[in-house]
Amino acid sequence: MNRSMPYGEFARIAAALLSQEWIFAKTMPENPHHYALRKSFRDDALFDSIVAAMRENSYSGKWGGRRYQYFNVNEHYYWTMGAPVPETILINRKVRGPTSYDEIAPRYGGLFTDTESLRENDDVLAMIDYRGGSVLEIGCASCPLAGRLPIDRYTGIDPSQAMIDICRENHPGGTFIRSDFEAFYGGEKYDYIIATFGAASYIHPDSLPWVRDLLNPGGKIFLMFYKDDYTPETYRKTGIFLDWYKGNYRAFPGETPCGLSDYHNYLILRNR
Repeated sequence: MNRSMPYGEFARIAAALLSQEWIFAKTMPENPHHYALRKSFRDDALFDSIVAAMRENSYSGKWGGRRYQYFNVNEHYYWTMGAPVPETILINRKVRGPTSYDEIAPRYGGLFTDTESLRENDDVLAMIDYRGGSVLEIGCASCPLAGRLPIDRYTGIDPSQAMIDICRENHPGGTFIRSDFEAFYGGEKYDYIIATFGAASYIHPDSLPWVRDLLNPGGKIFLMFYKDDYTPETYRKTGIFLDWYKGNYRAFPGETPCGLSDYHNYLILRNR
C-alpha cells in the first residue's frame, strides 16, 4: 500500500499517470506490463516531480529476485528502475494481481438472499436516505444496492476484478473501477459516499480522512464498520478470512454530528 499522504498530492500523481499513453513492453513477455516515456509527459519538470513523489510515497515489493518501489493507482501499480530522477526515462505499470474476493465472487450474490439479509438491505437504504446526486460506493462487491440507487450517477469501487465484472454485467449504466480506497482516483467529488456492511473496516486509518476530500460541499457520508468483536458473516460462509482494521473509525477527522450508531453487528458513521 502507498505511504500515507494528503489526498491532494495523491490526486496530482494519479491524474498525471492516468493521462499518459502507455506502451506494451514487447521485449519482456515474461513480465507483461506497459510503460510511458518521459517525453510523453511533454514537461521534464512535471515528469521529475511525479517520479520523485512516487518514490517518496511508495512501498517495497519484489519481482524476479529484485526489489522495486511501487505506487498504486486504481487497478495498476507503477514503478521506475531506480536510476537518479534526472536520468530516469520511463515509468512502468502493471495490473495488480487477484484478491481472495475473486474466488468468492461467483457465489457472493447467493450468500445473502435470506429474509434477514434482504431486510437489512432495505434498512440500510432507508438509513442512507438518498435524495439525488452522485454516489460513490466503497467496496461495492457484487453491487446488491446499485440497482436501487441512481445507476447513471453511481460509481462503485472494489479491489476484486471478478466482483467488478459482475457489477458491470448487471448494471451497465454505472461506473465501476477496480481499486481499493487507498489507491482510488476518479477525478471528481461525490454527493454521497457510502460503504455498507463493514466495507469501511477495510479502509486503512491513514486514508480514511480522504472520504472528506472526495465529498462535495453539503454531501452525505454513510460508512458501516464491523464491531470490533465481530467475525464477518462472509468469512463464516466461505472460510476465507481477510484482515481488516479494527477501530479504524476512530481515525475519521472533524465533527460528526450524528456520531456512531449501532445497527446489528455494525457501527455506522454518518453526518447530517
